[in-house]
Amino acid sequence: SSFLHFHESDCDIGGSSSCESVLSLNTEKILSQAKLLTEQKRFPFATDNDNTNEELAIAYVLIGNGLYDEAIRHFSTMLQEEPELVSAIYGRGIAYGKKGLHDMKNAELALFELSRVISLEPDHPEVFEQRAEILSPLGRISEALSDLTKAIQLQPSARLYRHRGTLYFISEDYATAHEDFQHSLELNKNQPIAMLYKGLTFFHRGLLKVKLC
Repeated sequence: SSFLHFHESDCDIGGSSSCESVLSLNTEKILSQAKLLTEQKRFPFATDNDNTNEELAIAYVLIGNGLYDEAIRHFSTMLQEEPELVSAIYGRGIAYGKKGLHDMKNAELALFELSRVISLEPDHPEVFEQRAEILSPLGRISEALSDLTKAIQLQPSARLYRHRGTLYFISEDYATAHEDFQHSLELNKNQPIAMLYKGLTFFHRGLLKVKLC
């Protein structure tokens, strides 16, 4: 596995803390986690090839350990051999996003990769939701809302309605936000945050009367 040689990349062994975290990894533990992921196919867009799945799982475990640059390199190596390997494209996008959206380069690369996944696999709501989670902190709320609407059309869920309702709330469209929180609670009543925001939509529309003693 190329994972076994990832520490031979561009880090200075005598220097950075990121290199120290890489070198302190328990390789057996990482490979064990990857094996479990492979057996259960507990990562996005698993393939029918066990060897490919093992390599993908390793990169997803790297993401789980906060080693985003190493995960990106691992996915990139796989994509050199199979440019349309959807799970690797998706994983690389996730890794770019987790590196930090404060860096616009990371944000744009994450959006690029997720858009590629959507073009290859347009019927997966989780990808639209993931892209919305990157768009919204960048202030691209209308695009995020569009992605969440598409995700809801594909497979409605309490989480998706709550997520979209929150963005409508931020946009001060309290009536539409109320509708989404209502839909969310109909699908899952045990959501204190959704209940709170639903109540706040009444307040912001002036529908709550405060009685002064």
